[in-house]
This record gives sequence, structure tokens and C-alpha cells, in this order.
Amino acid sequence: MLLPFPDPLDLIAFFHSDASAYEVRDAILRALVEEYQDGKSGHRLGAFFLVLFHPGIVRVYATARRMGLGLDPDDILNQTCVYLLETIQTIPPEEISTKAASRILGRVKNRMRTWVSERIREISKREDLLEEEAYEPLPVIEEGKAPVDMEEAARFLKSFVRAGVITETDMLLVLGTTVMNRSLKDTAGDARTYQRLKKRRQRAVAAMRQYLQTRRRVRARREGVTEDDIQLADIVWELLE
Repeated sequence: MLLPFPDPLDLIAFFHSDASAYEVRDAILRALVEEYQDGKSGHRLGAFFLVLFHPGIVRVYATARRMGLGLDPDDILNQTCVYLLETIQTIPPEEISTKAASRILGRVKNRMRTWVSERIREISKREDLLEEEAYEPLPVIEEGKAPVDMEEAARFLKSFVRAGVITETDMLLVLGTTVMNRSLKDTAGDARTYQRLKKRRQRAVAAMRQYLQTRRRVRARREGVTEDDIQLADIVWELLE
């Protein structure tokens, strides 16, 4: 089946140019999906699929960008690629006997629509928290005027990454600009990027603060005391243990 395509680029060119050979393309794509699901050539086929589906990825990404104008473009693109590979990994081969590429991209588009909606709701909740005039400072990175211990701050932030509260990118942004006191404007380079990074940092800090408050509330209920009886420092120690 693949003999006419000695090089992966030849196969990609065939998929992107010959719009009439539907049955051949469906048969080839189904065979590649089955091999990917068997796990024999995972990394290589994964990279191949990202190139093969590049036009579809761009279309799904553009739709998601229009839905979530306030979201980070890098996050949207990354999530689109993740969902594409997850869909290829899990879709039943019998469901892609015809219109294989369209069926795969349809699933990705639906998942991205749900993801964007959930992210917008999360951001709305965090921005409500940001609008509060008074709040407890975030332990480790906001408390006091003494210099922050970098190793302790990094360990503290990594605990939120592990919990899925913030991303690795969020962690590096907070660590570099809040903990190490580097100028966000200098880091951004231009006004538009500065505003985007500023919002992202605010949302990351708000998400961590909200997470700590939720854990404190749960612990207070478990121990039968008020939230005021539980110090945020105690919750931080739980995370760091």
C-alpha cells in the first residue's frame, strides 16, 4: 500500500494534493492509525501525524482562538495537538473506514470547543477573585519583605504544577518575574505581549490562591473547625511534604 511512497514527505504530499483518491487515503490512514494504536512506532508516527494533519490543526486552532480570545495562543495550539494524538490513539478503527481524516478532526474540534468553554469559565472565576480588594498573600512567594528562597519557591510552585493548577510555563513566569523580581516589561518586549503575560501571571497566582483556600476549607470541614483556625502555612506544608 505504501510502496508508491518511499519517503514520508511523498505520502504527506499525496494526502495534501490528491483530493480524488478518497478510498486510498482512507485505507492508508486507517492502517497508520492501527499501527499507532499498537504502539510499535509511537513517537515517529506521532510526529508524522502532526505534520500530516497540519492544515486541519490550523483550522481547529483558528476556531478555538475565535472562541477564546483571552486564552494564550500557545496553550490553544498545544491542546489541539494533544487532542489530535489522543483521538488517533483511541478512536475505533471501524469508525474511520470512510472520511477518516474528517472524523478524526471532528472529534478534536468538539473536544476543543469543550476545553475552551471550561477554560473561559475557570478564568472568569479567577478574575472575580482578582477583583477582591483584600486577600491573604500567597505563602512562600508573596509573604514578607525578606528575600525569597529560590529552591523553596520552586518546590512550592512545582506542587501546583503536579496538582494541575498551573502549567510549567506559568511556574516559570511566576518564578522569574515575581520571585526573582525580573521586569515583566523587559521580558515581554512589547506592550501587547506584556499585557498578555501580566494577565497570565495574575491568573496563575489567583488559581494557586484559590486552590489553597479550597484545601483549607476541606481540611476545616474534616477537622470540624472554622477556616480561620487553619493557617495557610499548614496547607503549604502539606503540599511540600
